[in-house]
Amino acid sequence: MITANGRYKSDSNTAIVIHNCSIVPTPDLRNQSDVKTYLGRSWKKFFLTIIMQSYLDTFIDREGWMKFDESSDVTTLHYVEFWNSGLGSSTSGRVKWPGYHVLNNPKDVQNFTVEKFINGSEWLPKFDIPYSSGLVRT
Repeated sequence: MITANGRYKSDSNTAIVIHNCSIVPTPDLRNQSDVKTYLGRSWKKFFLTIIMQSYLDTFIDREGWMKFDESSDVTTLHYVEFWNSGLGSSTSGRVKWPGYHVLNNPKDVQNFTVEKFINGSEWLPKFDIPYSSGLVRT
């Protein structure tokens, strides 16, 4: 699993946001095609994960996401993919759950950028951390 997340309330202002990253296998997994790797799985209700403008290598399973177990409620989770690239980024074989979304309009993900989601320009420069405050391409 790349991510595992959950929130106790649907209106919590927390999420896992992976933006402008490369999701690639570790060297020991690079040649092990029998190891299934998923972008995430629910841990509690109200899971919210956004993977946007990132490179996804071929080791990502075509379904992309999985349930924690058979009792997992896929109607309360929210998985988002936006403008990813790489051979593992094809969304054609992804899960068909009500909470899974492929977004294509930049306006739909603006609130999850560093600037809007965590007010990054107010505190990140103090730590000399490289970051992109908004979308890296529109």
